Amino acid sequence: LSRWRMRNVGPRGHVRLAEVILVAATIVSFNFFAPLAFGGTTDMERFSHAQRLFVDIGGDAIVELFHNEDHMEMGMLAFFALVHFAQTILTYGLGVPSGLFVPGLLGGAVFGRILGQAVHDSGVIGGNPGVYAMIGATAMLSGMARITI
Repeated sequence: LSRWRMRNVGPRGHVRLAEVILVAATIVSFNFFAPLAFGGTTDMERFSHAQRLFVDIGGDAIVELFHNEDHMEMGMLAFFALVHFAQTILTYGLGVPSGLFVPGLLGGAVFGRILGQAVHDSGVIGGNPGVYAMIGATAMLSGMARITI
């Protein structure tokens, strides 16, 4: 993706601006309609915890993944994890500072929460899914930013 951007978009100009606008509009539009993919209500106040991940601010969503004791829908968590990972890859290297820290934390927290809920539901280990979310967030951030733990 970076090589394609260097060849076809260039370091500045109208094409770079158009790419930023197109990517931003695509991500915002997708995240607006994505919580409805698995059905449910259109009232944002009544969204499930997993549906709220698409519309919450990054820090609020991370806190929800760490500290929420309720079981989150695994299908919606997996859907959010894959979509968020793809969006992070797409925005990495855009012509605007789109951030790497919070998206890395959020993506890792979702993958960790999925693993934590799966382990908790199996009955083998009675761990807290929030702890797995925290470990996943640390692992993803350290991998993306090349930081040693």
